[in-house]
Amino acid sequence: MDRALIFALLTMITNACYDLVYRKSSLLNNNSKDIYSFYFYASFFSAFFAFILNIVMYKGIAIDSLNLKYGLLLGILSYLTYMFYILSFSQKNTSISVTIYRLHMIPAVIFAIIFFNESISIKRVLGIIICILSILLFTITKDTSNNKGDIKSLMYSTGACICGAILDMINKLAVMNGASTFKLLLCRYAVVSLIALLIMLVRKCDILINKNNFKYALISGFLMVIALCFALEALRIGDVSLVLPVTQMSFILVAIISVIFYKERMDRKKILGIILSIIAIFLIS
Repeated sequence: MDRALIFALLTMITNACYDLVYRKSSLLNNNSKDIYSFYFYASFFSAFFAFILNIVMYKGIAIDSLNLKYGLLLGILSYLTYMFYILSFSQKNTSISVTIYRLHMIPAVIFAIIFFNESISIKRVLGIIICILSILLFTITKDTSNNKGDIKSLMYSTGACICGAILDMINKLAVMNGASTFKLLLCRYAVVSLIALLIMLVRKCDILINKNNFKYALISGFLMVIALCFALEALRIGDVSLVLPVTQMSFILVAIISVIFYKERMDRKKILGIILSIIAIFLIS
């Protein structure tokens, strides 16, 4: 099996674990101030774990200008992407918001073909199309009562989609130019946590969070770092058109786990989505 595909699959699995943890934490966060506080702690723990990895791997911290430059860009874009994504939910348009954001792989693949001269086979194009269909099957619901005329939600989710695509491109550019995975992650999440702290203070959010939120933020921070370690390694050795469609299908694992452990209902549309996603992975690889 291709090494890039292995790392992409590991990213997908770790992203699924992160999604499940974030889902649990979101039940505890009833307002926007709770979300801002949670994201600050999660990003702070990500920076902390990245710091530990740097100490273990490099016996110290020595951040060069290359990792600092890309870490600053990625940190700002990470926060913008997250905020656009969360704000799109506040407009009660969740299914459309999730769909638009998950489809950020489309502009990312187009950018990769234009700017990185990546070649793409007909089989991989077909795999990406099938992947898109599986996403639509999972995220579009029949209930459209909250989906009409919500321009703000559309703008926020489109902003998250564009920022997500640019984020992926800068990740690829960083590793292509020799950025170190652990140093890059440290810079990135140090910037994210600083921005999150500033926004939290401006919005007068609570500095202290409850025990459960603290626990989920700690786990989320760890999973974010691990997922990005796998993702950066996949992008270092593989094409964007292979890596991104696979990593975006973490929702399939979330759905399966939810059926097994949370007794959620699996309808025929979702079963078809799972089958299509498996076919898509084989075609993309």
